[in-house]
Amino acid sequence: MRACLSGALSLRDRAERDLEAAFALDPADREVTRALGRFYNLRAVAGDASKAERQVEVYRTHLGDTPIERMSSIEFVAWSFGQLGEILAARNRGRLLDALRLIEALEQRLAERVAAAPDDIEMRALAGNFAFFFAGNVPLHKRRRVEQAVAHFEVLRARWDELRAGARDGRHCPNTRENFMFELAEGYLVLERTEQAAAVYRELVELRPPVTRAKQRIGQVAAERLEGLDHYAGRMELMPPWPSDVGNCVVCHAHTSDIPLTSLYVRAPLR
Repeated sequence: MRACLSGALSLRDRAERDLEAAFALDPADREVTRALGRFYNLRAVAGDASKAERQVEVYRTHLGDTPIERMSSIEFVAWSFGQLGEILAARNRGRLLDALRLIEALEQRLAERVAAAPDDIEMRALAGNFAFFFAGNVPLHKRRRVEQAVAHFEVLRARWDELRAGARDGRHCPNTRENFMFELAEGYLVLERTEQAAAVYRELVELRPPVTRAKQRIGQVAAERLEGLDHYAGRMELMPPWPSDVGNCVVCHAHTSDIPLTSLYVRAPLR
């Protein structure tokens, strides 16, 4: 799992098969359900809904009968990704109105959770990432979702040191800040807040140690954005933000793996 999160996605299918076999043998093993759920998340956030039904099953098993109101933050994060599986499964069945209702229900739960614990920075990051994701993948209320995402990520930026230590650990998640701050800058551009976007892009051009290939890629794209601020301002094509659209987990964890540019909205191809 750690190798896949670091970018070795060629190992994903075999690892999934092994975990699926382990799940069939012992569905109550929470380490198995947690790990298998993360693999399904990798697919889901990249737009691969082929394992959506399995994602729902695994997260239901992992969480059991715990009421949403009594879930810890970690459990609520797992529940949220289980709901993403429900959304993708509904879409797979052609039930688009059901998928929209599930999206709105998830957004409402996220808003309630943030309102109940406004100092929970992890929850701000979760709500912001879902808002960016839905802004790029749902044809309704796009600007509202970008505004919500930016508001959450502004708090995240201002209170970065309060984020869970593991998410800021340069040994395991060397690119978390660069990934999230690039998302924020893209959101600013969509909202035509170009001066604020430029300030974040300038920070990203200056690479912070440890230097990784992912940071170099993000810095390269940030430099290109600075050259074309007027071109990109107001363009919803920036949603969902690259590179999170290829998998937040992979981008945050990668040390030497490159980040593909295939989904990047850009004026001219980058090398």
